[in-house]
Amino acid sequence: MEKHSSRAILIFAAILLCCPFCAQRSFCSSPTIEAVLRNVGAEKKKSAKKTKSKRSSKRRAAEPVEDQAAEQPLPPSAAATIEEDPNKTDDPFDDQADVISSNYSIPNLPSTLAKQAILVDTSSGAILFEKNADMSMAPSSMSKIATVCYVLGKVRAGELQLDTTFSVPASAYRKEGSTMFLKQGQDVSVHDLLLGIIITSGNDAASTIAIRIAGSEDAFSEDLTCFVHSIGATNSTFTNASGLPDPLHQTTARDLYIIAKYAIEAFPEYYSWYSQPSFSFNNVTQKNRNTLLTQDIGCDGLKPGRTQAGGFGTVASAHKNGRRVILVVNGYKSERDLNKDAKALLLWGLGEFENSHLFKAGAPIVRLPVWYGKESYVTAVVDKDIALTLPKTHLRAVRGELCYDIPLASPIRKGDQVGEVLITSSALTEPIVIPLRAAISVEEAGFFKKVGDSFRYLLWGGRVPEK
Repeated sequence: MEKHSSRAILIFAAILLCCPFCAQRSFCSSPTIEAVLRNVGAEKKKSAKKTKSKRSSKRRAAEPVEDQAAEQPLPPSAAATIEEDPNKTDDPFDDQADVISSNYSIPNLPSTLAKQAILVDTSSGAILFEKNADMSMAPSSMSKIATVCYVLGKVRAGELQLDTTFSVPASAYRKEGSTMFLKQGQDVSVHDLLLGIIITSGNDAASTIAIRIAGSEDAFSEDLTCFVHSIGATNSTFTNASGLPDPLHQTTARDLYIIAKYAIEAFPEYYSWYSQPSFSFNNVTQKNRNTLLTQDIGCDGLKPGRTQAGGFGTVASAHKNGRRVILVVNGYKSERDLNKDAKALLLWGLGEFENSHLFKAGAPIVRLPVWYGKESYVTAVVDKDIALTLPKTHLRAVRGELCYDIPLASPIRKGDQVGEVLITSSALTEPIVIPLRAAISVEEAGFFKKVGDSFRYLLWGGRVPEK
């Protein structure tokens, strides 16, 4: 009899321990992140309406945390892509920001003659506008931004010094196109060569630095291609250091954005070089070829380019009121059309949108219930600073949902995804999905803690999130 009783107890315990997971399901809830999203649009208007939070295991559909919007929430299947930052490491709490891609449905978008284009807010990674952004194109001298980044990386690594001098080889001296007016055999510092590349777009300077670093421009180009792939520009192939025409020398507007963002964020101490108005060398003074610098639109870099194959194009960055945008446009028939469109797009991007900083990396967002863990709750955080870019006219119509599985099973490792926040707005053609990560590790509990959790589930249902 005792044997049968023990077996019955074991069977009952096994059934009891499985109960929560037999009923495992996903829920979405808006009240738990209401307080955070109330800040969206409330930085200037403090009349946000509060919604009540019910501590119930049954989750209800998301409600607007601001004024009620007439539009229905977009389906989860339309979720926007979250691309990893090119500098992301294996550390789940790396301090680089995620690149969150979203498209906007708003009026007043300027028309453009560009064949390829992309406009991005660098704080949030929001894509404000794109056109054939993944189409292969000839980058012309815009590819020199990558050359400069690669060389500065070697300077930072201690492999080069800015005052290191290189002798100008004959092949570089004879290089066609824009020039720094180098003389064959002349010794020139890395510092001056980089300024010649950035400001005067000197093909001779780019070729000199490539040959002296790698032994040949072909070898340098292979290293340069590997470098841009390593920072996320994986659709680019460079066959020279300057961007001179070559059918195999190709990139995309999106890749040039990635490279430009890296140039600004990885080497801030050198970024002012891109806005230097002129550069003198060998008794020749040349103005900066980026004419957008003088347009009083907040532009402070980066670089234009032109070849017959690629047309006129530019990579430009501008800032205003704490926001920065990067624009890549290419394929124009004239410099006049290029500058007209670039100016209009930059002004539109800076004037029509505003940023709201939703979450700080590592800051607690919500505590989610854990089953069969030594801890009953795990704090959910984001591993990146998250900013939301929206048109000024749509800041008051933001919806947010917290989505997670119940029960959340242990063990959980620090950095594991434990849920997500879904952001929708009438201005977004696709919702934004923000992963939530575990702030700590939660080990699996012992037998008696598991039995206690199971009884609690049977009697009172699942725990609810805590703010």
